[in-house]
Parts: sequence; C-alpha cells; structure tokens
Amino acid sequence: MLIMILFNDKMYLKVIIIIKKGWCISMVYALVAGTVAVYAVIAKYVLNGVGTAK
Repeated sequence: MLIMILFNDKMYLKVIIIIKKGWCISMVYALVAGTVAVYAVIAKYVLNGVGTAK
C-alpha cells in the first residue's frame, strides 16, 4: 500500500500538499494559542496590579 503511494507521483504530491496544509493550520493554531496565553498572563498581571494598587 505504501509502495503504491510512493510510486504513484500524483498521490504522493497530494499527500505532501495535505501534510503542508495540515502543518500550516497547526502552526496558525499554535500561534493563536500562544498569543492568547500571553494576553491571558498580561491581563492577570494587570488585574493583580490594579487589585494591589487599590
């Protein structure tokens, strides 16, 4: 089965494209998750700062 896919160039290219698309999507999700986490930490510090300032 794998040998057939490897020798069939069109299938192989499709698989590579799918992997690349999946990688791009996962990268976008990772960036979004990272950004959200950073904002959450900043918001936490700001709220704590406001709480202690009062």
